Amino acid sequence: MSKCDSVDIDATTQDGTTAFCWASWQGHLPIMRFLRDAGCDVHAKNSFGCNAVLWAAQGDVNIETLSWLHQAGMDFYTVNSNGHSALHKAAQRGSITVCKWIVDTFLLQESDDPKGLIFIEPDAEGHCPS
Repeated sequence: MSKCDSVDIDATTQDGTTAFCWASWQGHLPIMRFLRDAGCDVHAKNSFGCNAVLWAAQGDVNIETLSWLHQAGMDFYTVNSNGHSALHKAAQRGSITVCKWIVDTFLLQESDDPKGLIFIEPDAEGHCPS
């Protein structure tokens, strides 16, 4: 029996945010790996439509964490109920490093993918990440 067998590893806060999302927000890569390996739902979204990628983009994260999420197959094309993409979240927080990584990875390296346009579209209030 693992240490997680006696608890709900996907337990949520009132708005549906999981421990994996909170760990992503703080850039705690060892905890993210532990939770994934223990079988948590890494693709869970809260009631606002935010997944771990959106949490990471607005949090205390480094490029290693973002790269790990990308390699793990996380959906970087998620847009929440406010129309915010990961680029919106990073730009709101003034994280030029995260903004540059998202642009380099999804708008330049994968420039033939039309889904990349979601990163630069206006949100529900008409604001673009720029």
